[in-house]
Amino acid sequence: MSHLKFLLDENIPRSLLQYLISMQISADFVPKGIKNSKVAKLAKDLNAILLTRDSDFANTIMYPPKDFYGILCFKFIRHNPHYYYKLFLIFLIMLMNSIKNYL
Repeated sequence: MSHLKFLLDENIPRSLLQYLISMQISADFVPKGIKNSKVAKLAKDLNAILLTRDSDFANTIMYPPKDFYGILCFKFIRHNPHYYYKLFLIFLIMLMNSIKNYL
C-alpha cells in the first residue's frame, strides 16, 4: 500500500489521518481554508487520491476524473470516526484487489 497517497480535505476527520499513517499509508491534510481549485491542484501535483465530503468534487465537468489520480467524495450519514475507518478499510481492500496487477 506504500504506493498510494491520500490527501484529506479539511472536512474529513483528523483521526482518519492518524489511522492511515498508523497503517503506513502516505496521507496528509490540505491546508485549512484553501479554495477547492487549490485543493484540486494540490491533489494533482501530489498524484494523491483526494478524500472529501465536499460534493463540489463530485462534479465531473469541473473536476474531470481523467485529470486526477482519484477523488473520493463521501456522503456519510453517521459522524462516528469508527464508521469512517470501517468504510475506508473496505474501500482500500477493494482498491488494492482491483489494482494489484498494476503496482
